[in-house]
Amino acid sequence: MKMSKIPLDKITFDTEFPSTLYSLEVYLELSPADFEKLFQKFRYHCQKGNCSFLLVYSTTESKTAKQQKIKSCKRGRPRHIVTGTPVAGHCHSAVVKSDGSARQCCLALKQSLDRKYQKPIARIVSKGSGIHAQNFVAYSLRQADSIRQGGDFSFTEFCKRNLF
Repeated sequence: MKMSKIPLDKITFDTEFPSTLYSLEVYLELSPADFEKLFQKFRYHCQKGNCSFLLVYSTTESKTAKQQKIKSCKRGRPRHIVTGTPVAGHCHSAVVKSDGSARQCCLALKQSLDRKYQKPIARIVSKGSGIHAQNFVAYSLRQADSIRQGGDFSFTEFCKRNLF
């Protein structure tokens, strides 16, 4: 029995993001109300810069996070909750632009946050556009209590199609 070999030029990698994915790490303990204010700030700056973003609020440690379905004996989709070791509220973010780099949008967000708190609380990290970026998005969604996204690129649909 002979196995077929696929030449490297025939392989298509359609699981990459449209451009480099940037993460804005915010070093604050967040409440749900603070998360909503952060979401509004992301929405304003990303609409202005024509970027797409994913913002995830989490209160669970990533190593012990597990999603469970709760059946309520009602019709419709069952609710998901995340169980695991509780930690302080924090957020994970991802910003991508379909026609260029999203770094300028992230710089504007960082400057806005640093100016609001009058000290440096944010840092921009490049995650690339390949497997490292995909793993970061999957890691963020796995421990998500609340998911907010905006722009023309859907991170959850991308992950359902390519990762799960």
